[in-house]
Amino acid sequence: MSKMGHQMARLGGKLYVPICSVLLVLTFGNWLADRSYFDPVTVAQNQRIRFQKGDENIARLDGLTEFEAESANAVVRDGFKQSGNPNEIFFAGDSQTLAIMDEKPGDLTTPQWLQILLIRLARAANSPTIVLGSLPNMSMTEFLIRLVTAGEWTPNPVHAAVGCIVLREWRGLAVRESVRNAATAGTIRDALARLAASSPDLPSADAAISASIGREQSADRSSAAPKGRSFAVRLEQKFQDAADEMPLFRMRSYLYGRVFLFFMILRNRLLGIHTDTPRKVPETTYRASLQLLELSLRYARSRHIDFILYLAPNRPYEPNPILPSDLAKFRRDVRNLCERYDAPCFDYTNLVPEKLWTNYPAQDAVDQGGRDYLHFTGPAHKLVAEHISADAGARLIGSAP
Repeated sequence: MSKMGHQMARLGGKLYVPICSVLLVLTFGNWLADRSYFDPVTVAQNQRIRFQKGDENIARLDGLTEFEAESANAVVRDGFKQSGNPNEIFFAGDSQTLAIMDEKPGDLTTPQWLQILLIRLARAANSPTIVLGSLPNMSMTEFLIRLVTAGEWTPNPVHAAVGCIVLREWRGLAVRESVRNAATAGTIRDALARLAASSPDLPSADAAISASIGREQSADRSSAAPKGRSFAVRLEQKFQDAADEMPLFRMRSYLYGRVFLFFMILRNRLLGIHTDTPRKVPETTYRASLQLLELSLRYARSRHIDFILYLAPNRPYEPNPILPSDLAKFRRDVRNLCERYDAPCFDYTNLVPEKLWTNYPAQDAVDQGGRDYLHFTGPAHKLVAEHISADAGARLIGSAP
């Protein structure tokens, strides 16, 4: 064999291992990715909880008119997008606003009932449409991003907003990929960057935004990316698009999710953590969430959005994962913040009685590994909506363009 042949053989031998390793990773990884899809809404939920889809047969239930029933279904069926009605109200919160415990025929969620009640209050063809921006485990970073997104819609941004503020979600600041993608869109990214730039006194909120829209935009207080990076940005996007064609990379968020879920289950078993185990809200995420709420209030005021908040009901059962000291601080801080911005804030912490949190209290502690402290029954959803309507319905109707 010639010298050149020997060199080629040695080179082939050196490349054999890395090439086979890459092929093995891609083959196994793609096979695993193809089987890694899961519904993040239901993967870890109590099986007695149901999320509305908007196709339920609720006509003629509870005295609903056909128009009311269709409008209620449209709230969850259409989700977070413009309805075409210039009279839109943004509604956002975590899964407490989306899920029903021990569902019975005719049960609706809080935003669905609020839609019906506002139609009845309006008594006109120009009744408002609720645009549902809620997400399971919605962080305050995601809340702000969706509020800004709805406030930047053209030609008709939302004119009012209803926010369900939940203490337990102040334990984190994560932003899921779908929301992050929206945050990096030009108009929304620029609006968030301007908002952060106008509020240097809220550094924790700025840091949370920077993690979503990119450090450069927020850190240098500029709404435009440096011109010198345009080619690099385009090149990076091309690589990203090519990677997304491969299942291993396209499904990475689901793979991360499954690993995280496995870790959480293992951690809870090893440390004996249950749904009723008291857990303090970390000071860092609490402070950032409070600042993000303040940034939301500032944005709403700058866009003349009538912003109404309510503190989510807390299950009155002991033991409780929410520490009394954390809850008292939360209620005080949010109330004081809203007073500074002259924004209505209704404290529904103790609104829902224990009997409306579940239809089967005897089984509640054992089903799915523990008692549920966040979600409640259909009658409780109606109760919350009735209080929102009574406390702020006239204001929501009166703020229409």
